[in-house]
Amino acid sequence: MKFKDELHYFKNKFKIKSYVCELNVLNNFWTARVTSHIPLKDVAKNITIKNILEPIKLVNKYLKKNGLKNPKVGVQALNPHAEFGNEEKKIIIPAINKARKMKIKAFGPLPCDTSFIKAYKNKEYNCLVGMYHDAIQSGLKSFGFEKGVTVQGGLPIPITTPAHGTAFDIVGKNKANVSPMLESLKLLLKLLS
Repeated sequence: MKFKDELHYFKNKFKIKSYVCELNVLNNFWTARVTSHIPLKDVAKNITIKNILEPIKLVNKYLKKNGLKNPKVGVQALNPHAEFGNEEKKIIIPAINKARKMKIKAFGPLPCDTSFIKAYKNKEYNCLVGMYHDAIQSGLKSFGFEKGVTVQGGLPIPITTPAHGTAFDIVGKNKANVSPMLESLKLLLKLLS
């Protein structure tokens, strides 16, 4: 496939020019990320105010569509403890401030190592926006590997899949758990209504 992932394949098929982003959902707690399927060494150079604002706006839109009138968006830091680098001060905080000027309740930057405890477990935020794939996926999957759902965000029709991926390691072994697919279908029906 000539596209970096299935989301960009669908973006091309639907001739979408606007921003798209993979969103992940667990028990109506949403996540989005600034960068996705790129090497870790390339993440920092892709962290820009514009690139942070796009997933904040998109996930905020989906949260409102799902019935939250004033969603609270937590934004993860890039660096450990949100202090061992300058991206937080120069890029992430200005992006959060721009989101607030757009009337989005954005907060952060939150250290990655405790962000899911505050956001998901303690319910301080309705979603998290992370700077890179594993900062978001590791936390979400640790709280519900078999219940997470991926949403191909920004497309004209909802597309959902189990967040754990294709599970090639168990193909043909009669070990599949249908719960992730059922969660995916439940969310799909909710997005269609």
